[in-house]
Amino acid sequence: MPAKGSAVEIDVETANRILEAIKGSLDVADATFDWEAMKALLQFYGRVPRNKRVPRNKVDLYVETGRQLDAVLSGDKSGVSIVGTRLREILRDPSRRNPALVLLQQTGTCELNWSGYPFWWPVLAAPPTGEPCVFATKVAA
Repeated sequence: MPAKGSAVEIDVETANRILEAIKGSLDVADATFDWEAMKALLQFYGRVPRNKRVPRNKVDLYVETGRQLDAVLSGDKSGVSIVGTRLREILRDPSRRNPALVLLQQTGTCELNWSGYPFWWPVLAAPPTGEPCVFATKVAA
């Protein structure tokens, strides 16, 4: 596991296996989470060639454990509102080249307005230099 505030580079397939392993832990009552969309975007951004010839197939993995974010105070529950100031600055660094998979382990206690058990909250950050893309899920809203 990477040290707090630092990343370890992993391949997209490993990132997808990690997502499969944690998806049973996430239970956000007022929202749904599209795991297949997360995997598809990881695949897209992870394969963006750094030198336009050789696909990277890499993802930077950031992990933070023991977080005690209050569900009511977590803003709109977007990646920007939950990753925190220090990690947000790292993710916005224009020199970062890989997509980032951020795994935030929330304590999930009832006192913090969660369901009463710990869970992993995944956040995907596209590379700052990544090409914009149009993305749609399989189901029209």
